[in-house]
Amino acid sequence: MSDEEKLDIFDDNEGEQPVDAVNDQAFDDQQVDELLDLNLDDAEFDDLELEKYVEGNDDKPSKRIQKKRKSSSGGNNVEAKQQKPRSSKKEEERLKNELEIKEEVKKIKSEMKQIHQRDIKAVENKKPALNKIKHIDEIISKLSKLGVQREFVQDKGIDYLADWLDKIPNGPEPSVTLRKKLLQFIFELNVTRSNLTGIRLGKVIYKISSKSEVKELRILANKVVEKWSKIINSRDKKYDDEDQYEYGD
Repeated sequence: MSDEEKLDIFDDNEGEQPVDAVNDQAFDDQQVDELLDLNLDDAEFDDLELEKYVEGNDDKPSKRIQKKRKSSSGGNNVEAKQQKPRSSKKEEERLKNELEIKEEVKKIKSEMKQIHQRDIKAVENKKPALNKIKHIDEIISKLSKLGVQREFVQDKGIDYLADWLDKIPNGPEPSVTLRKKLLQFIFELNVTRSNLTGIRLGKVIYKISSKSEVKELRILANKVVEKWSKIINSRDKKYDDEDQYEYGD
């Protein structure tokens, strides 16, 4: 077999073109090295640009070609950024808000406990227990924020309401004004079945609904009893959903 026949066996005209020529113009070693130094292996060279460069009519591939490479590379970066998970800024803000609410509820509960203790001391010293009535509007205002109210209920704050609504041992009945404001606030509370399980507040309210000498207090207490009885006995799943609340004002 002649050398020309051997060459025909490996030369497939329908396949890829030889890589050692462009427009019948070959690269010499120096030009190849220069191209490698330019680090433009991913650039999209067109025939005219390469021909100018090979023939020595152009110092280096034009900026237009280099921009192609940068554009291609930049596109990949954009795609990578799009695939990268977004920063959870909203989630961070939500968690921060939750922590602030928890801290606020903690302070409110501590304040309610201290006020209750001062009234107990007043009774022990044979003095009027006036601390709760002085602070009831302030406490209700703080607890009226929906996010705060939710956390207060979930964090056993109802027990503190029972202390405020109930009679202090060896002391007189709390003032009608105090009980009226507390019962109105309690009626508006968003509660679930789990919030009402085993709480002392229910017993205190039921006692008022059946034994209070003040008709207005009996009516208010009965409204709470009816509402809570419906929640406890209802099969509606919404009363099991502790996520029915939203954080916020």
